[in-house]
Amino acid sequence: MTYCQDGQHVLRTLLAPDTVKPHLLVLDLNMPIMDGHETLSRLRNHPALLHYPVVVLTSSDEVSDITRAYDQHASLYLVKALHLPDFMDQLEAEREGFEFV
Repeated sequence: MTYCQDGQHVLRTLLAPDTVKPHLLVLDLNMPIMDGHETLSRLRNHPALLHYPVVVLTSSDEVSDITRAYDQHASLYLVKALHLPDFMDQLEAEREGFEFV
């Protein structure tokens, strides 16, 4: 797993020739420097990056954020729970709905 602190770091990392390419990207909308919406837009407009599945995992349950993310072809939008035990339960419930290989 690779962690990037902001959207610019995401793009630099994915475009670096020596980076092990991920199978999935998880974006928060509330990143510094370049937020999740801008990062997602740039991913979807870059020929080498547009194929990545992107999960938006954020605290925003605003309809406008959800709509915008799906308009930008997010693969999934999840509103994260605010408290860690609830968040862990949420992750477990989401994990059960997916097959990991």
